[in-house]
Amino acid sequence: MHRMWMAAMAAALQLASPAVAHEAGNGAMLAGPTILSRGRTVVPVRLGPNVAAGAAHAMLVIDGLAYDAPPGVLYEVSLQAPNGRRAPLGVISFYNRTAPGYGAAPAGPEDRRRFDATDALRRLGGRASALVFEPSAGVTGPGIAAAANPAARVRFASVRLE
Repeated sequence: MHRMWMAAMAAALQLASPAVAHEAGNGAMLAGPTILSRGRTVVPVRLGPNVAAGAAHAMLVIDGLAYDAPPGVLYEVSLQAPNGRRAPLGVISFYNRTAPGYGAAPAGPEDRRRFDATDALRRLGGRASALVFEPSAGVTGPGIAAAANPAARVRFASVRLE
């Protein structure tokens, strides 16, 4: 069912150039409500043909970040080209926040993450086809694997490019 939902979302996604999106005020929508899996989550996106060429500065904005229990991992966020090559955007950490039921404060600006996507888009030639969320332990090495707490149900409301 998750694959069917992802395929339907991929078919519905369209993205205008960042210059046009910025003039519109809210940015171009990349994805709607999404739940991250315990492992890698790949969210399909479709960028317009002149995204990298026309953007002096592009910001990727993730709104409505939420979770039900502490995930116990960081999330490395990157853009992915159709050929599988990735360009990193940054890391999301929930370690300084509290989940609902654990004494969480009401939703606020910390439920939004902003990443400068200018360099990542240029590295991929403006041909990003997916946004990738990869759980991370924050360190690398043999035998290091990270998977989110299954009770976490990490999710976001939307992703847009400004």
